[in-house]
Amino acid sequence: MLKTRTVFLDTQTFCQQHLRFDNGAIKRLRNLCNARALNLVITEVVDGEVRVKLKERAEEACRSLQKYQKDFAHLAESASETVRHTLSPLNSEDLLAQDIVLWEAFLAEANADILSATCVDASSLLSLYFQGKAPFGSGRKKLEFPDAISALTLESWSSAKQTSMYVVSGDKDLEAWCEGKDQFIHIKGVAEFLDLYNQSEENLTSLMYELFSDQEKWLLEVICEAFIASGFIYIGPWEAEIEDVTVEAIDTLEVNVIEVDEQRAVIAVEVSIKFNAVIDGLNYDAGIWDREDKAYIYVPQYQEERTFTQHFSISLEWFHAIESKSIEQIGDVIIGDGKDIKIHDDDGYPYK
Repeated sequence: MLKTRTVFLDTQTFCQQHLRFDNGAIKRLRNLCNARALNLVITEVVDGEVRVKLKERAEEACRSLQKYQKDFAHLAESASETVRHTLSPLNSEDLLAQDIVLWEAFLAEANADILSATCVDASSLLSLYFQGKAPFGSGRKKLEFPDAISALTLESWSSAKQTSMYVVSGDKDLEAWCEGKDQFIHIKGVAEFLDLYNQSEENLTSLMYELFSDQEKWLLEVICEAFIASGFIYIGPWEAEIEDVTVEAIDTLEVNVIEVDEQRAVIAVEVSIKFNAVIDGLNYDAGIWDREDKAYIYVPQYQEERTFTQHFSISLEWFHAIESKSIEQIGDVIIGDGKDIKIHDDDGYPYK
């Protein structure tokens, strides 16, 4: 059973969800809070940190876009309308403004209580700091002042309201701070919290685990099909394309029930996928460089089949029949944040 219906999410939790406030586990939690099934609290520190993270993302996106626009500026006159549109200037402030709208909409729709830090006692904060007590850790105390302010804000609010709360965070120091405090129950992630909620609120949760276990082989095949059909981006030492992706093996690492009712369920599945892919790119190391023109005269292609093993977070939707205890239809299968999958390669081939 749930010990309380109040839940706090820290900044790291939102970062783990790729700062997306409208899908997956975050969307489910927002809907529950909107329906007053749960009470979401956010500290002033978390609100500020999320806004900073959104600003950093917007600035990074604009830097990447500016590089692309510089590389392809010569197409501005001759390209199609679609391509010319991508070469138009974009301001990071405009991107940030759109993200802030989504963040504030999330807070409003979730009926979030934003707790002010004015209640934090400076003496208590400094006492924790100088004694090196959680959430301060060793070696980087000054960097943890925001976490400490958040923690003391929660403690003051919890005491005033005489209520306990779930603290959702992957931060080890915040987890240590919760230890020994009956009013704070630590949970590492949103998916785990929603799983606890579903186990407490809905008897269907155990059936969903049973269905996954019974149909695991088939469900992993469904995930593999979605994986192969995805777009891929090569993240390596040089530019390259990913082609001809085939899955060699897939293993289930963790399963959590995110959402469930009499007809539908959304399952969060952590998997390890071993797959083969053809890397097709340019071998600049073997290219011919013109010192006078400061440009490559010739760059040969290279192509090699490589094997990768990576972990992926999957959101799996299905529709079931309770009477027959069967999965009748697969819905959305979302890998990661639903965008092109990044394949990380630090091997350095063929430039070792």
